[in-house]
Amino acid sequence: MKKRFPITPFPLLGEIVHECAIRSGLVSSNSDEDSKLYADLKALKDDRKRPALRPASLPLEILVELESRLAKHTNSELYASLTFAQIRRVLEHYALTIGKADVTLLTREEVVEKILWPTLFSAAAAACLQPLNIIFHVTDLKSLLEDKSPFARFLRGLCVRGADDHRLIWKFRAERHNIDPENCEQTLREWLNGSNVPTLESCNEILEALGMSRDAGTRQWVLVARLLAKTSLEHRSHILNRVLYESKAPVTEQFHEIRKAVGWCAGTKLSIGPDRPFWKIKEALYRLDAPRDPLAIEEMLERQRVTWEPIADQTRHTLGWLWGRYLALNARYVEALDRYQSAYEWGFGRDRDVVKFVVNEMAALAGKLGNWRAAEKYRDIASMYGQPEWDGSRESIHDFFNRQFPPELFFLVGPLKRAAEDGVVERDASSSQ
Repeated sequence: MKKRFPITPFPLLGEIVHECAIRSGLVSSNSDEDSKLYADLKALKDDRKRPALRPASLPLEILVELESRLAKHTNSELYASLTFAQIRRVLEHYALTIGKADVTLLTREEVVEKILWPTLFSAAAAACLQPLNIIFHVTDLKSLLEDKSPFARFLRGLCVRGADDHRLIWKFRAERHNIDPENCEQTLREWLNGSNVPTLESCNEILEALGMSRDAGTRQWVLVARLLAKTSLEHRSHILNRVLYESKAPVTEQFHEIRKAVGWCAGTKLSIGPDRPFWKIKEALYRLDAPRDPLAIEEMLERQRVTWEPIADQTRHTLGWLWGRYLALNARYVEALDRYQSAYEWGFGRDRDVVKFVVNEMAALAGKLGNWRAAEKYRDIASMYGQPEWDGSRESIHDFFNRQFPPELFFLVGPLKRAAEDGVVERDASSSQ
């Protein structure tokens, strides 16, 4: 059976950069020169590697290389630097915003289409396009966003002499590649009517034929027009609304308002049954004054799993977390850590409880088992979101573990409980329940 990997409700930074770099043509999948960078970008979309990636994680060298590519393409290091300064700002804002968002019940499609495009994505696009439109007013941004074929409109705008410029382009390409002029003319017609979009190499030939190959602004607009041509009209309409009718409300507030509304709407449409013992389970695992019968907890966990079956992927992390804590409180630390890791992989970026509870408890478990690399990793993640509860000192791991899993909450009794508190007991996955 093919293994299923978690899909975060929010696209990761690497996925966003991959799409923009490939769609614009800045990086090609067919170029030997681009092979390493393309492979590095593609790895950021690899399902098998996604659980190890954080939403805010993006290798710095990739952005540096892309900035270098833009400088080379536009013949302007200054403009490339200014452009990527803005890109880094919007990526940082995106990462910080989604890190505090709870979208437990939503699918990626719902998050992207109903929340991100009307807010963060359109605002980011507008933030990058408006300065370009002011500095290099090569084309009309409004018309480009409204047109069903943005690149075709952009190309027609470059050909100010109409048919004479068209002739220049297809004759230039025919001579350059020693191919049939009629074929070149037909290809140009397809570009002009929007049925095809030229490669970046072909775009460079168009600019060379028109005598615009050294115009930094026009060369940058070529990338933008290619990117918009591969962006749906609906998404471009969100960008246009952001450009024309910028709301006075900060985009972060709009994002959270829409997120809550979409989440509420999704919740009202679900039919997941009335048996929802979640809060009773949580109280039993975190509070001494709650009923704490182990068999009853296991039964409630199974009932909750059945209740959440229609939304299994959205709630898998919560069950993993609760099962992990239950196993930890039974001194079954290895099994518990496995459950916690699954909860992290499926829930990080979806549910704030993963940061609030899971990562600190995972750090404590990993430290208890002597897995210091994992303990430090999860402490760093907690620190990134301002919730570290461990100072990183190995000498303090015992106290940290006892704060996360107070000894009085353990379900073991007598000598076995005392041994567990001292770190002696560790029942592995083969132990009987």
